[in-house]
Amino acid sequence: MRVLLAIAFALGTPAQHHTSAGTKTAQASLLVLKDLGKGWTAAAATTQQGVPLTCTGHSPRAKGIVETGAASSPAFSATQTGPFAQQNTSVYASTSQANTWWKRTVTPSFVTCAAGTFAALRAKGVKVALVSSGKLSISTALQHTAGYRVVAMANGRKLYFDLIVLATGRTITAVTISSFLQPVPARYEQALATLVVRKLEGSGAA
Repeated sequence: MRVLLAIAFALGTPAQHHTSAGTKTAQASLLVLKDLGKGWTAAAATTQQGVPLTCTGHSPRAKGIVETGAASSPAFSATQTGPFAQQNTSVYASTSQANTWWKRTVTPSFVTCAAGTFAALRAKGVKVALVSSGKLSISTALQHTAGYRVVAMANGRKLYFDLIVLATGRTITAVTISSFLQPVPARYEQALATLVVRKLEGSGAA
């Protein structure tokens, strides 16, 4: 399952020119274990990466976009069947670049990237059949907020994969939340989104 969370996106990314300040801003936006509540565990991220918002079938131009910071949270899990959660954050050279990248990438076709995560399971021999994909209702006071849900059958078990994407100032962050058998309660996902907003506001994201 950690592989599924880690490969939420792939392919074309903006140019990278990471700075100490950009990296610190990205790190300050991340969820930590105590944010998830009781019963969760964490496995440290093996790599630190931002939010590449492109994938096969959804590859807008990244020209003119420079990522100056990137960070990944640990891979969080509550039980063997979920929920599972992970967050990735990118900081860009300017607010204008972040807004431009959002407009290019966070479009209706972006749900293709969420659905594409199941290719990682198929590659491991898991039988996966897509059931549905569409928007997920998430509300924040930020300029940019989007949510997506993909539902699939994986070896006979229903799998819910949710993606929450938020942006403010120079920063875009994405939280993936997934679970077998039943979806994560909407109120819990909304609470996590609200918490991430507070982290963004206190991280110097603008």
